[in-house]
Amino acid sequence: MPDQVTEPTSDRTDSFRHDRQTIAKAFDAFSDPDRPLSQRSYAQEHGIPPSTLNDWLNREVPAGCDLERPVIDFFRSSAGCRLLRRIVLGLFVVFRLLCPCGIRPLALFLRLCGLDAFVASSYGALYQLDLTLGQDLCVFAKEERSCLAPSMRPESIVACADENFHQGPPCLIAIEPQSGFILVEAYKDRKDAGTWTVTVKDAIADLPVNIVLLASDQAKGLVACAADLAAQYSADLFHGQQQFCLLVMPGLSRPVQAAQKQLEKIDEQINSLEKDHQAALARPQAKKPTDYLAEMLELQRKKMQTEEELRGHRLHKELAAQAIRDIGLAYHPFDRDGGLPVRGEEAHKKMAEPFGRLEEVAENGGVSEQKRKELGAASSWLSLWSCCVAWFWTQVDAEMDKLDLSEQEERLVREKLLGGLYWQRMAHRAATAEERRRLQELSQRMLEEAWSNQGALAEAALEKRERIERVARRCVGYFERSSSCVEGRNGRLSLFRHSRTRLSQQRLDVLTCAHNYLLKRADGSTAAERFFGAKQRDAFSWLLERMPDLPAPAAKRPNTRHNPASSRI
Repeated sequence: MPDQVTEPTSDRTDSFRHDRQTIAKAFDAFSDPDRPLSQRSYAQEHGIPPSTLNDWLNREVPAGCDLERPVIDFFRSSAGCRLLRRIVLGLFVVFRLLCPCGIRPLALFLRLCGLDAFVASSYGALYQLDLTLGQDLCVFAKEERSCLAPSMRPESIVACADENFHQGPPCLIAIEPQSGFILVEAYKDRKDAGTWTVTVKDAIADLPVNIVLLASDQAKGLVACAADLAAQYSADLFHGQQQFCLLVMPGLSRPVQAAQKQLEKIDEQINSLEKDHQAALARPQAKKPTDYLAEMLELQRKKMQTEEELRGHRLHKELAAQAIRDIGLAYHPFDRDGGLPVRGEEAHKKMAEPFGRLEEVAENGGVSEQKRKELGAASSWLSLWSCCVAWFWTQVDAEMDKLDLSEQEERLVREKLLGGLYWQRMAHRAATAEERRRLQELSQRMLEEAWSNQGALAEAALEKRERIERVARRCVGYFERSSSCVEGRNGRLSLFRHSRTRLSQQRLDVLTCAHNYLLKRADGSTAAERFFGAKQRDAFSWLLERMPDLPAPAAKRPNTRHNPASSRI
């Protein structure tokens, strides 16, 4: 008979799959032996074909599954299905959104845990689920931004910016450093000032914020962008110190390397003479043993002289490295020892002293005259940094005028409260645990003195005290000497790119949303909550509720590709 073709006008409905919860509820209903039910009545009540219900209840253990029967029954129940959804979502969130992991390791995880008996572990199924979760996260981020932005208090913020060249066109990145909120993360064809300005303005168009300081390296496009935004430009401390190192350290390292090679050569000569000396003692030759001893003594004298020179060259390197570190330690608007305010001119003097030591070491250490001239020209970094300190105090003066404080209150705010809050923020960046502890103690002592019961601020009303602290914290946030947050983000994006060969703009948007709305700090806050100053909905719970039904595993089929009996004759 010829094949019967279904007419297009047929009223037959499309085939469909029942979701896991429907199957799990049926399994729950018949898993209690104390509540006997009729399959026929249950099927009629819930609109399920009796044969389908019978297949669910009598389904065998998946082939190749080595899990215990109670575990299999649990994952077939409603509670097990909910837990399975949470496990799979957590797997994707941690390893796909927050860590640079591919899809195939996720499939391997499911197989090793035996969960591939309940969730499809094929690349295609997991890829589709990953794509859906990424799209849902972008929807969540858009909804939260539209809800949080209107209620955000108008703020003047700082932005750190940089370009990433991990593939093709440059990726422009701008981050608000206090909250860690990513303002801009997008691929652009150009990285000039116009592109940067338009990109940044578009990113904050719906936000009640004003960028007052832009911190970055000395890229011309970013320097011009700061001018276009009417913002102060802050030259990154790391890049300045890096330039100092490149100008000085190679010239100081060459004498060290030459001295080390000379020592190795002398040691080889001494060892050779010792062997010849022992041979001469055993078999007298034309050369007397005493001649060997005289040569060895001369070599020992040269070795001691070379070791002394090596210590001097190493000392020059250590002094240069310490001078460069001291420049960074001096670049603060508050003194590290007493916490007192440091104005722009004073900050320049503090940085000029170690810079002068660096120039002296470069001259005494044998650095070429050309490099020493370039080092002198590089002193312009000190002027840039001191200008940032002066600008910071200009902003503080403007904020203090708005508070309408008495003379005593303003002095406490300037000399105690601001310094205490600043070192509270900067203490964790200290190089050693001892220095971190010292700065924390300094911060705590200054804050206690600022809010002391005997102080002028103690008499202020609670509302006024809260306003003073809020303004003081905003003032402290105006000083940003490093763009390390964008440098770290560049590193993370490079890791994500390695796991995928390339990052599309779509995938980059997903990673941005995950950073802003999903990743949490130790205090449990997301970057969006810190930036907008309000609580957001829990992204994981939202994704869990919205996540589609997990893909079911395909039936296990025997592998007959290499079985001669299965081949056709």
